Amino acid sequence: MLRSGRAPAVAALAAAVAALAAAAAVAASAAAVAAAAAAVWPALQKIIAECSGSQELPFVDDEKAQVLRRKDVSSDALLLDALLTVVRQQQQQQQQQQQQQQQQQQQQQQQQQQQQQHQHQQQQP
Repeated sequence: MLRSGRAPAVAALAAAVAALAAAAAVAASAAAVAAAAAAVWPALQKIIAECSGSQELPFVDDEKAQVLRRKDVSSDALLLDALLTVVRQQQQQQQQQQQQQQQQQQQQQQQQQQQQQHQHQQQQP
């Protein structure tokens, strides 16, 4: 289970993750979710570093999971690492969505400019 020294930090993280989930559920824009994820990010990094006993952040993969188990680290570190991975994936998805939106806006602007030029050319005798 949780060591008593980590319980307050993990409880604070749980509240922050709950806030992130609530923001994702009700937020109308990706910016609100990104802000919530950014707020949770430092807490996740700190707690995972504390749980792993090092300043290096572990990543969820088989090799690191085995290393953490050999070091007798509780499953808290693996759970927190999984949460960290989810936050990273959400940030990447948001960046991709923003890039797609920007590309669509640029395409729309180009189409409008082409239409305006075409209309202007048709109006000239």
